[in-house]
Amino acid sequence: IVGFRWSHTHSWGSTWSFLFTAIAVYITLSILLHLFLLAVNRSGRPVPLGPIPAIHSLAMALISFTIFAGITLSSAAEIHETRWFWRRSKTPFQWLRCFPLGTRPSGRVFFWSYVYYLSRFPHMLRTFFTILRRRKLVPFQLFNHSILTVISFLWLEFSQSIQVLAILCTTLVYSVVYGYRFWTAVGLPGACFPVV
Repeated sequence: IVGFRWSHTHSWGSTWSFLFTAIAVYITLSILLHLFLLAVNRSGRPVPLGPIPAIHSLAMALISFTIFAGITLSSAAEIHETRWFWRRSKTPFQWLRCFPLGTRPSGRVFFWSYVYYLSRFPHMLRTFFTILRRRKLVPFQLFNHSILTVISFLWLEFSQSIQVLAILCTTLVYSVVYGYRFWTAVGLPGACFPVV
């Protein structure tokens, strides 16, 4: 983790061509699946998926929590180890918002940023579950998953600041949301308040 370095030759999925191809394949497969279901299953009944959505929700909750814990610990260690370098000009919160000048995409924090980027791909499976269950293609969902994947790629490619806070917030929310989806998918009672 400490020796991680974002590289087009050593990091899987780190090229622009991979990014654009993956998003194009994701959008194309989503549209084709939607059209296929419209043509084959005119009754409009949802396709039974069994425990697959529950397993996916559990996996995404665990992945999100792992990323949250990893980037929290890595950020604390990074701030502690490099404090001497920027102590006079920044506070730890400022470091979280804006990396020091010349920061390269390497080390602990960027390792977890890379894991977050990779987690965007299994996250896209949720679109296929929506299509199979509700028989609807939701354009916002396609756009949202595609944009989040591009943004997480850009964070790594250009050592973007504020990514640590964004990943912390996002993974914390995903941990709760996917944990709740797993909770209700296995038949446990849902929350009775409208915020959920």
